[in-house]
Amino acid sequence: MNRTYHCKKYTDGTKNPLVNALLNRFMQKVKGCIEDFVPQSVLDVGCGDGSALHYLSDAIPQDYLGIDMDEDALALCRVRHPFRCFQSGNIFALPMEDGSHHIALCLEVLEHLEDPECAVRELLRVVDRGLVLSVPWEPWFQLGNLARGKHIFALGNHPEHIHHWTPSSFGRFLHEIDPSARIKFHNAWPWIIASMAK
Repeated sequence: MNRTYHCKKYTDGTKNPLVNALLNRFMQKVKGCIEDFVPQSVLDVGCGDGSALHYLSDAIPQDYLGIDMDEDALALCRVRHPFRCFQSGNIFALPMEDGSHHIALCLEVLEHLEDPECAVRELLRVVDRGLVLSVPWEPWFQLGNLARGKHIFALGNHPEHIHHWTPSSFGRFLHEIDPSARIKFHNAWPWIIASMAK
């Protein structure tokens, strides 16, 4: 998976006041989801260049590990957050033991993956409390891109987005993976945020 877009996703639109307001609201919602789990350890899979950690740092415990496949992005993480830990890893085969972290974050990653079900199962394997997941809320995310003049010839769809979910279809997707999980959705239009408690 090409990680270039993921690395820039939280910085591309910050000169636009509306995008900035939506992004800040999104991050506040994610922060609330993290705090609901009261975690002492957090795994951040697909951490990119550490932009999300910048927004969320006061909700993240000291026991934090950021994972990404992009070594350039990880180098930026280490510069931006010198007191946090980062390492290279693959979401389909995470380099850690079962239940080794309280929660995992996976923000704006699943829509890029050929097999997001396998990824979520692997994330569930390495946590003992649950997951905080986010994906674009379609078709609103694409329409927002069109309104900003982005990806016009693809009707607003980013070329790296393979999957397109609504809250209901994302809920069905997660329920099929683990019918016993307690799944809660948080309104963060034009993103979908789901807490998935084990």
